[in-house]
Amino acid sequence: MGNSADGKSYLISGNWNPSDPQFVVLNTETPKNTRVFMTIAIDLVITGIQEPVRFVVETKAQIYPASERFWYFSKKTFHEQYNLRLKQIEGSSPNEKLYEVLSLESQSEIDRKKASMNLPLSPARSPPAVTQTSPTPATPAIEEEDENDEPLLSGSGDVSKECEGDILETWGDMLAKWRQNLSTRPKQLHQLCRKGVPEALRGEVWQLLAGCHENGTQMMENYRVLITKVHLTLLF
Repeated sequence: MGNSADGKSYLISGNWNPSDPQFVVLNTETPKNTRVFMTIAIDLVITGIQEPVRFVVETKAQIYPASERFWYFSKKTFHEQYNLRLKQIEGSSPNEKLYEVLSLESQSEIDRKKASMNLPLSPARSPPAVTQTSPTPATPAIEEEDENDEPLLSGSGDVSKECEGDILETWGDMLAKWRQNLSTRPKQLHQLCRKGVPEALRGEVWQLLAGCHENGTQMMENYRVLITKVHLTLLF
């Protein structure tokens, strides 16, 4: 704990023992498409307020098995703003200023309340509307990947160091199936690559796309020899 380098903020760090019985939920792998909730609370002692003020952050978490591999190059910073309402009360001396906490809300909580108040009425309460519709053709099923489809050029996808957990989970399931049968590419591979390969997985994905599992030994030997060669730079 202590002031930051620029002196504009105060840094607080918290550590816990993951083997403690009360954290057993955080050591249990969560099933697919499910999350667990974590609550982090910080009690701050503020001059003029008799009781410590508790700031609470609630977040969702997904617990992966110990064998899961991740390659994160950066961490996404989370920012939260709080609105603290105080009421001045009388102290033991005329010059003493004391305050009472009336409310403490996070900006995220305030935004959720505003959003719920602006929700449209349910269909049961909405007045009936008479509309004239014409028959529409049925939506065609998603076409299977065509072997003659336009090839995906290297570097045409977006690259982001930050990736949502659901996207990583989809890639993880696809890669698990691919490893079981390296001779056949999964059907959803083409569509996922169109949206961009997450940077955390690019190393493994491009090795599989290049077929390193088929001639990896020879390829590594060629690479070992090539990096010892003299590089010539041509200027035009």
